[in-house]
Amino acid sequence: MQFMKGAFLFLRVEIKAWELAVKNVWAMYDVKIIIGLTLIRKVLLEIL
Repeated sequence: MQFMKGAFLFLRVEIKAWELAVKNVWAMYDVKIIIGLTLIRKVLLEIL
């Protein structure tokens, strides 16, 4: 019984950590897209 309780708590913590990780990845992804677009614009301006 104790093991089940521990496993359940562990799973809940894992899910929480996973949700946070996903949110962080999305935030990083947004930043990368913005930086990427800025760099592409800069390169295009230099070429043209």
